[in-house]
Amino acid sequence: MFGISPLGWVHTLGSLPAIPVAIYMLVRYGRIVPRSTLGMIYFVSMLIGSVTVVLIAKQAASYGFAIATLVFYFY
Repeated sequence: MFGISPLGWVHTLGSLPAIPVAIYMLVRYGRIVPRSTLGMIYFVSMLIGSVTVVLIAKQAASYGFAIATLVFYFY
């Protein structure tokens, strides 16, 4: 469906919750609060997206973005 592989669907649907959660936390708290329930939802969604992009990506920059996403979360 839509030319997306099953792994592509896991990547897309697994990382989508991070967007509204991040927007909500940024509006409400002015930052992403990592030690909250929403922060954990954000982290898991970003982790799914970062890990699966390594399996999907065909360009070297994609690996860099995946690593940077995880590094900046903990920074």
